[in-house]
Amino acid sequence: MKTFNSFFNKVLMTLLTFLGFSSCCEDTAEEYGTPHATYKLIGTVVDEDKHPIQNVQIYESEYSYYDIQDSTVMNLIFSNMSEKAKSDEKGNFQVSADCISNQIIVRFIHEGYEKIDTVFNYKDEKYVGGKGWYSGEATKEVNINMKKVKSNDK
Repeated sequence: MKTFNSFFNKVLMTLLTFLGFSSCCEDTAEEYGTPHATYKLIGTVVDEDKHPIQNVQIYESEYSYYDIQDSTVMNLIFSNMSEKAKSDEKGNFQVSADCISNQIIVRFIHEGYEKIDTVFNYKDEKYVGGKGWYSGEATKEVNINMKKVKSNDK
């Protein structure tokens, strides 16, 4: 009986070890067993006259909105990030993020226009292609209206 327990303990330790290592192989922020999804944001950036704006820099963050209650923290989050996309000549853009939160925070920047920080929530979106812990992909289509910076020079 003692031999059986010793053998059983070794087999159990080996299995748990492999399960632990297999959960750490991906280069993601999720913990093992955490549901996650791919969130896609597709849209167009236009000015106040509805003309498309080209080369708008688009940054994305997977931080929860509840983590960032003021603009100082928001600026810190985005200061260490590189742009994820730029709008094309028709103002079209596409950004995607793999994360565990059901929302992404996006910043739109273009010289001569006011910066826009906004949260896109995917709670009520339809998820496609999910399996196991992966919930699938949710897509949201949006239009972003940027305002020109008002000059104090008169």
